[in-house]
Amino acid sequence: MKYEKILISCDGACSMVKPTKKFVGGGGYIIYDEVGKKEIHREGFSEFPTTGNKMELMGFINAIRYMEANNITAKKIRVNSDSQYFVLAAKERIIKWKENGWRNSSGLPPKNIDLIKEIDEINQRMKKEGVEIQYSWIRAHLKKEELQKIKNEDPEQYLLHYFNEEADAIAVKEKLSKLEVLSN
Repeated sequence: MKYEKILISCDGACSMVKPTKKFVGGGGYIIYDEVGKKEIHREGFSEFPTTGNKMELMGFINAIRYMEANNITAKKIRVNSDSQYFVLAAKERIIKWKENGWRNSSGLPPKNIDLIKEIDEINQRMKKEGVEIQYSWIRAHLKKEELQKIKNEDPEQYLLHYFNEEADAIAVKEKLSKLEVLSN
């Protein structure tokens, strides 16, 4: 199915499992048709051991994998995340890391290099197909009053916050489910 503009809202959540001192994580994403104003798909996932940054990256990657597996395309994809790590990595740092032979400013491979390279492949593939990807950071977990003010003043911005909170809820639910399995 072909869309004009798609919004992907993705998030990750992570907590330490105290006896192991390792982290359990959950992630989630929502794919939304911005023109038709309808949700296309939402999904969550979990992993142990993991990191919060890995879950943030995987939210986006899993959304793209779902789209490709289901022949969902768009002319424009707006990716919304509350993770500065993910947004900066996907749109800025990835360029320098690639130019430097996949090394960061310390001369070491960036953390999550396998996922960073996959995001680079996605970016290159989308560019080749004429798909514009816009990565944008959004402040997370606003207070009710702040959300209401945004809803009244800028409904489109409110929608971004709404989907960010929904993606976060999916990620937290997945993390807690995995944590419960690990505790038994």
